[in-house]
Amino acid sequence: MKGTRPPGPLGTTDLDRVLKVLEHSGCEPNLAGFREATVESLGRHFGYQHATFFTGRTVPDLFTDPNPVANGLPPRVVRQYVEDAHLSDPFAQFASLHGYQRDRMVSLDRLAPDSLPGAREYLDSFLFRSGIFAKMVIFLRAPGAAAGIGLLSRESGAFGPRDLAVAQLLSKHLENLFRLYARQDSAVPTKPHLSPRQAEVVDLVARGLTNREIAEALFVTTDTVKKHITHALSVTGCANRTQLALEWGRS
Repeated sequence: MKGTRPPGPLGTTDLDRVLKVLEHSGCEPNLAGFREATVESLGRHFGYQHATFFTGRTVPDLFTDPNPVANGLPPRVVRQYVEDAHLSDPFAQFASLHGYQRDRMVSLDRLAPDSLPGAREYLDSFLFRSGIFAKMVIFLRAPGAAAGIGLLSRESGAFGPRDLAVAQLLSKHLENLFRLYARQDSAVPTKPHLSPRQAEVVDLVARGLTNREIAEALFVTTDTVKKHITHALSVTGCANRTQLALEWGRS
């Protein structure tokens, strides 16, 4: 329309790129295709070469997605996140505290990781060691489903006002598409899952091993074993490790 100005710091080129992302991602036949197309088009049109797409039943649940879509990241980094690192991810912890009820997006710069248990270790031992120094997550919500699109960069402070404005605009329209795909597709997990490493820990619990014995068998720390068991108790609804062992044995 004549006289219409782009919102915030965005220019007409940015708006054209947003339209191309929506056009590309909205032409897929199902949710799986939508996820793949979204991360691919974000790299193609905006240069976000490192992107992920997680889904779950709720916002906190999406961080436990065992099969996220990841673009531009080494498989070992994705595998480590799914198996261990997500347990201390400050974004996931903030989500569990209902910090994302109103926000469509949040960047690493806006978090206070030192106030969250294990978050500093996550940054130093996982994120920074993997060569990632900036992170932003865009949240999409639908009835009975949620999604998180992670944008990562190897440059600290890479996401400025323009990127935040792009993410804000994209989130509104991608959420509409996500609602359609989530309604049509059953690929959104209906309950949290255990990662392969978490399942391995629970299997050893069911065999009667102590936390120390499990840690020695898997070459991890006892704290990591405790985190896996705590997550498994939450996922399965079991009250204690004895009940967890019994339920695991039945399944």
